[in-house]
Formats: sequence, structure tokens, C-alpha cells
Amino acid sequence: MRRPSVKKILTFSLIPLTLIIMSVAYAFWGIGKSVDFQSAQKHFLQLTEIYIPAFQFKIKDAFVREDIENKFAKIGYRARLPQQPLLSGDYLFTNLNECQQRGWGQGLATDQIKDCLLIKKKDSEQMIAIFSQSDSPNPEQSGAQIISLETPSPGNLTSKLTFEKFPFAQYLGAEPLQQEFTPLSQIPSQCLKAAVAIEDRDFLDHKGVSAMGIARAIWKNIRSGKKAQGGSTITQQLVKNAFLTSERTYKRKIQEILLALELETSWGKDQIIETYLNVIYMGQSGSFRIHGFGSASRYLLGHALNSASLAECALLAAVINNPGGLVPWKYPEAASKRRALVLQKMRELEWISADEFAEASVAPLPLRSQGREARETAPYFIQAVTEKMKELDLPWEGSKIWISLSTSQQQIAQEAFQKTLDELELRKKQNLEGAFILLNNTNGEVQVLIGGRNFRRTQFNRVVSAKRLVGSVMKPLVYLSGFINGNIKPDDQVIDEPFTYKYENQTWTPENYDRKYHGTLPVVKALEQSLNIPAAKLATQIGIPKIIELAHALGVKSEMPAIPALSLGATDWSPWEVAQAYSTLANLGEKRSISVFQKVETVDGKIWENNAPAERVVDAKKTAQIVQLMKYVVDRGSGQIVRKKGFTGIAAGKTGTTSDLKDTWFAAFSPEWTAVAWVGRDDGKSTGYTGASAAAPLWAEIMTKLKNISSDQDFIWPEGLKQKTISDPGSDFEYKIFTD
Repeated sequence: MRRPSVKKILTFSLIPLTLIIMSVAYAFWGIGKSVDFQSAQKHFLQLTEIYIPAFQFKIKDAFVREDIENKFAKIGYRARLPQQPLLSGDYLFTNLNECQQRGWGQGLATDQIKDCLLIKKKDSEQMIAIFSQSDSPNPEQSGAQIISLETPSPGNLTSKLTFEKFPFAQYLGAEPLQQEFTPLSQIPSQCLKAAVAIEDRDFLDHKGVSAMGIARAIWKNIRSGKKAQGGSTITQQLVKNAFLTSERTYKRKIQEILLALELETSWGKDQIIETYLNVIYMGQSGSFRIHGFGSASRYLLGHALNSASLAECALLAAVINNPGGLVPWKYPEAASKRRALVLQKMRELEWISADEFAEASVAPLPLRSQGREARETAPYFIQAVTEKMKELDLPWEGSKIWISLSTSQQQIAQEAFQKTLDELELRKKQNLEGAFILLNNTNGEVQVLIGGRNFRRTQFNRVVSAKRLVGSVMKPLVYLSGFINGNIKPDDQVIDEPFTYKYENQTWTPENYDRKYHGTLPVVKALEQSLNIPAAKLATQIGIPKIIELAHALGVKSEMPAIPALSLGATDWSPWEVAQAYSTLANLGEKRSISVFQKVETVDGKIWENNAPAERVVDAKKTAQIVQLMKYVVDRGSGQIVRKKGFTGIAAGKTGTTSDLKDTWFAAFSPEWTAVAWVGRDDGKSTGYTGASAAAPLWAEIMTKLKNISSDQDFIWPEGLKQKTISDPGSDFEYKIFTD
């Protein structure tokens, strides 16, 4: 009979020694008593979760198939083929004939329809049919457009359809991650078996710790001279991920063992494996950490976990061992080899048949194009959310946050933003930065926010944190203050000639940008051409404190210097503040506090909602008078470049340029939205640009690309205003302005 090897003797002698060490450590550290396992699962899954508004289909909306598919993917809807049945959460792109055979779209003409989209909603299991019009030959109306919505039965028409809330991102502290909780009942059994087979085949039999596994790991460590590693059960992996650091020390290993033993006495096996499969680290996608099989399935396989095949389940289980080194499209050989090992373990345990093993072994690995690359589509927007939550004393950790972001508009805006700044930089051979914000005037919700060109390079958010001289963006407030305080009327004439103002033993002599004087001209012409002298002279008559008071009433929070140059924009505001002030003008004197989120539900159940009523801060008629004048700035004046760039909708606005060309602005609004663009340099040096040559082109490039922005819907003017026609002294043009 052969004598036992030294290795076997040491292995079996280490088992009781290990148990003794564990008992002593348990008594010494008291680890188990320090953890509340009843709330542990909540702790594992307690992330900051961010949602964006539920998307809608409306008559006359653009119908872009790729955009619709992306939205459906994010809320877990499944594309089907014509021969497949539509179940809850399914959708089908098809033609009119197919839809009419199913009873939908009976009254529509074939030559009028480009697409038919059939949907079975999750929340109500209603059937929905959406029909889009063929592309129009008119360039201004190109692209498919929704012309009919039928729900919940054929012939039942509606004008709008709303879908489920949109999961956008999750954060662990400040770190973005993807984690999609999937109940155990919805995890394919093959995925469950694959994970257990490769990670802990005795999972159902042990009490949290495998003594043989520990002994083997200790023996390996003794031979290699390395610190404690290996031998972990699924339960140990779970507690290590949740409560401990990744340091490789004996103390940390013993803590892991003790917590695993304690967890097994508090939880059942189902709860442990469910939590494990939802929280285990599965790799990195861009700046996002991927946790759990649900998110890993979408990233690695390109679809929801519930439809994973045996081969795909084996791949997911394989990745647990080395998430960074087993991405199938990066390391196909390693991923294939590890997947084969998982399948082999499953076959050894007789959890799959020989035929299943053979078929799964030769299945192709998923390609990158099938996966969904996780990325931060709006990092500056999310940063603004965190800042505004701090201002409202709302906790970030563990909260559910419904933000107002429009992901499709944000993506379009970011691409146009980068393109325009690249062109501006190339022209002047210098480094430029920019900022852009777009909000809905009806509720004050911000839909697009771009705080800079590269979030990874700099996290400084220029929308909310950059205070820059506003230049001529201030002038509409000067004239509005004059209307309110009776110093001037919209139909008055002003004189553009040299003047010097004396104050506090100082003198101030403002000049126009072109260093020319234009004599007598109407107020509307002075504002339209952004002349400095008429605005400066009016400000000295009104009194600077009254202009400051108006700015604060409109929503500007920054302190402002009470100096005459304030009338020409010698004060620092952020783009956020400009947007707040101009949105109040857009609402004809009603202020709605702008916000980047709609609702916050904190971890302790408290709810904050963005539903504060609008506040009347300026007389509606006086505000309407300045808004009407600002429309001419866009149509004929310093902002007309946006018309030349193709923006056709209703807009009132103002350019802004500082005297040294350091800061350039364009801020404009319609009845529905307010949008502000800024271009400058972070080092404060001159750009060589004006608001009309930098910020306005940036604004126009973005706004002409955005969907459903340009509109012919004019402002609803207050009753009692009188309209007056005034001639332009330099042409045959006639202005139509409002008077008292």
C-alpha cells in the first residue's frame, strides 16, 4: 500500500486547524454581530437610480426607426418578426398590408404610409398601432412623420401615447454603473446552473464555507508564498463584494469566512444566489461598471437575460472569473476556452445533456455590434443634478431621481456642439470652450445641458459654475426696466451720440462696438443693432439699483456691482442664470424655477417634486413689449445669423459680447423653450469672436438639428396691448411694436 503523500497529510491536518482559527477569530473580532443581515440585501442593491421621462408618441412627431428601437431597448421591449406572436412588451415594424390584415389602419391609403408599428404595451397589455407618412419632397418637411395612432383597438384614435419610465443610469457614490435587478424566477435555469457549476459546485450542500476549498487554498498559498487567495464559495464572494475590501490578507480572508457563515444562517440559498447573480462584478463598459447577469447580458450579449441560450449563460458564468480579460470580442480565444470549461463542468454534473453540450460548444461568440456600449451620454447634466440636489439638501446616496433630460436631443446637441467648436477653433487657431442649455418654459425643466467639450478632461461645469461677463445680454433688462419705471416707452425715439456720465468722482464715456454714432432712431432699432450708448444713457436715467432689482426678480442670484457699466453687461452670470432670466421673459413675466429633475424619492421614502407654482414677478404687458422688440433682434439685428444658418421658428433673443471679446453669448426663446449658448476660453483671454460670430452660430447649429423645436406658434400676448407701426429710418421696413 502506498504511503499518503505529504500534500494529503498537510491538507487534512489543516482542516481542523482552520476551523480552530475561525472560531478564535470569530470570538476575537465579533464580525458576525456587527452586520445586520436582515437589511443586507437592501444594502447590496441600494444604488442611486436615475430615470428620464417616459417617452411619448404624438401626431406630427418625427418617426425615426433607429431612435424608436433604441428607446424600446432601454425599457426592455422586444422586436418581433411578422410571423411571430406579439406578447406583452413586444413590438413589430411592418407594412400597411400586414397591419390591415390584423385589423389596424383600415382607412389609410397605401401610398400615404411609410411604416406601420404594432406594439403590445407592458403596463396595460393594450395593442397600439402607429402609422407614419412617407418622406415629403419638401426639404423643410423631410423625414417620416407620425400621422395616425390607434389604441387600444382598431379605429380607436388618439393624439398621444406615453410609455414606461426610462431607466437611465445608476451610481454607487459618484461612480456610474449598470445594474439591472432580475428576480430569481426570471433568471434562466441554465444561467443559474452555469454559475454554480464553475464557481461553487457544492453551493447547495455547504453552510457558506467549503473546508476542503479553504485547505486547498492554504496549501497553495504555503507553496507559492503568496497571501490568502482562492477557495471562495459563492456566499464568500457575495460578502466580500458587499462588506470587505479586495486586499489579499489572512485577516480579510478570515473576516470573509466568518461573514459567510453568518449570512448562511440568516438567508436561504435562493436569496443568496439571487443577490449574487445581481451584484457580482461583470466588467467595465466605458466609465460604467457592469454588475449582475442582467446588465452583463445586455452589454455582452445584446439582449435581455430572460432570452439567454445555454451557450450565452455559460459565457456569462465564464466572465465572472476575469471580467476584463474575457470580453468575447476583445479576447475571443480566452472567452471560448473559459466557456468550454463551464460547459464541461455542467456536463460532469449531468446538468446538461451530451447534445446540449455539443451544440453550445460550437455556438459563435457574440460580436461587439450586438452588445450595448454603456456610456455617459450627459455627464455634465448628471453633475448638475448632484449640485442642485445639494442646494436643496436632498441626499444623493440611495435616491431615485427622475431627471428632465431628453436623451435624443442631448445626443444631437452634443454632436452639433463639438462640430461647431472644432470649426471655430480651427478658424482662430486657439483653444475654445463652450456651454449650452435648453429648457422647457412650461415647467422649467432642462432638457439639454452641455457644460463643456470633454468631461473626462475637465469636470468644470460651465453651465452652472462658470460666472462670465454677460455683455449685451443685459440690454433687454435695461429697456424693460425703463418701460416699467416710466423712463421710456417702446415707441419712443433715442439719440445715439457721445455722452459722459459722472459718478463718485469718476467719469464714464461708453462707446458703440463700431465706434460710430447713429443719431436719432427708434428704441427697437437701438436694441436690434445692440447699440451701447442709448442703453447706457437710459440706465443712468433709471438708476442702476432698479436694473439690479429687476435682474434678481427674473431669477438671477449673483451679486451685481452698482456701476454704470452694468448696463452693458459688466457683471458675471452663469449660463444657468441667463437661462432662468430669459425663460421668465419667455413666460411674459412669470418665473418658473428651472430644474434638472422632476422628482426625487430619497432612501427613507421622502419625496420632492418640481411642482412649485409660477410666480408673477414682472407685469405681463411690459414684458410683452420687450419680447416683441427682441424678436427683431433675431429677424433683422445682431442675432440674424441664426436665420441665415437655417433656424426658421419663432424666437426672441439677444447676442452678448464683452468689450475685450473674452465672452460671447446668444440667448433666445420661444413660447415653448429657452436656449442659451456661451463660447469663450477658460483662461479668460480674448477669443477674437463676437456673440454674432461664435455663440449665435453654435446656438443655430444645435437648434436647427434638434427635433420638433422650430415652431410657428407665436406668443399669446396679453389683452389690452395696442400695436403701432414704426418706420425704420434706414430702410422701407416697418416695425410693429406694442404700446400701452
